[in-house]
Amino acid sequence: AGITFKGIDSMGILHSLTSLITSNLVINIKSLNIDTKDGVFEGEIKALVHDTKHLDELMLNMKKIEGIRTVERNY
Repeated sequence: AGITFKGIDSMGILHSLTSLITSNLVINIKSLNIDTKDGVFEGEIKALVHDTKHLDELMLNMKKIEGIRTVERNY
């Protein structure tokens, strides 16, 4: 599954994101790309999820991370 996300760049946001994915939700990351410009970041993650419920849970939890403003599924 592919997900794009955007937000305000801050120290530790990548750590928060990867901890959520690998520890809390036990999801394998296939790829993770983040670009930042002028204090705003944009990223894309590709992850292996069990089903759409698992994907929805991931996206909901990503939105809870301080600094992440939008989370959208790639089709």
